[in-house]
Amino acid sequence: MDQYLEIRDLSLQGVSQSEIARRTGLDRKTIRKYPAKSAGPPVKGKRRQRGNLVQPHADYLRKRWAQGCRNAVVLMREIKERGYQGSYSVLKEFLQPLRDGARWRVELRWESPPGQYAQADWGYFKAEMPDGSSLKLHAFVLTLAYSRVIYVEWTTGMDLATLERCHEHAFDYVCDLPKYIVYDRMRTVVLGEDSDGEVRFHPAFGDFAGHYGFTPKAAPAHWPRGKGR
Repeated sequence: MDQYLEIRDLSLQGVSQSEIARRTGLDRKTIRKYPAKSAGPPVKGKRRQRGNLVQPHADYLRKRWAQGCRNAVVLMREIKERGYQGSYSVLKEFLQPLRDGARWRVELRWESPPGQYAQADWGYFKAEMPDGSSLKLHAFVLTLAYSRVIYVEWTTGMDLATLERCHEHAFDYVCDLPKYIVYDRMRTVVLGEDSDGEVRFHPAFGDFAGHYGFTPKAAPAHWPRGKGR
């Protein structure tokens, strides 16, 4: 406040901004923020308003950050779907302290008892054929969490029937049936989330899981470490 009064008094005396800058040691851009006839220092209302735009989504952003989603573009898309009307730069300002804190984050190793967990996912590849053409291939991969045993099957599709057939072959190969199988958000398994954030599984795949006696689990969206293996 004393600094503002000094700048105001010099301005009222007709001292130029360059001279005020020389006397006070402040930058001219800073001095221009202090109108000579104002009743007090400039109010930074605009910055507070910018911050308020992201505050309704702060808890969601911290949750997603804790889940491992560190991509600002992805987070921007998600909160816009939830009603965010601010800019990308405001979001980045909010995330910066989280990024600074993440430098000291410790990763805890996750382990599973035998027979409890497996994870399943698709890989994508392109095979070059002898005639010069290419063929898009998919690889179904099931990994047992405890033993790290891996089953891989090449397919040309990822439809529900193919997915179920690959599971059956995998169960025969590993000679075991895990209690839980964790999936990414593949459409043949996960349809989305309801209004309460609960995962909605594909009913046909749910019937398949019930027939074999395992429980499907969905990894959090955009969380590479969510499946554990």
